[in-house]
Amino acid sequence: MAERIREAPTFAGRGLTVQFHPAVTYEDFVVGLAPRPDAAGLGFRVRAGWLLRAVEAAEQSRGRPFLLTIDEINRGDLGKVLGRRSTSSSPVRLARSGSPTPGTAASSCASRTTST
Repeated sequence: MAERIREAPTFAGRGLTVQFHPAVTYEDFVVGLAPRPDAAGLGFRVRAGWLLRAVEAAEQSRGRPFLLTIDEINRGDLGKVLGRRSTSSSPVRLARSGSPTPGTAASSCASRTTST
């Protein structure tokens, strides 16, 4: 059904579908570190997760609607995927620029991450 909605004229194919399962983590969904071997040894690079890739794709759609579909969300451990704070009663605010502030779940890392 999500595919039919995404192909409708409103979205015109703009969207991303991800599937949760018990092993999905914050690093998969939001942002994580990936190993990068180099001549000096082993380093790490920031790797955008599905959510940040969807944000980047939505920004490229120039204000046109973009659909992020999360299939089988009930199979994932939401505390592990979204962070423990997301399952608390406190509101969580996503920020896209500037420094992290109290109540901020993500900051300007969206513009500094690279996709794999």
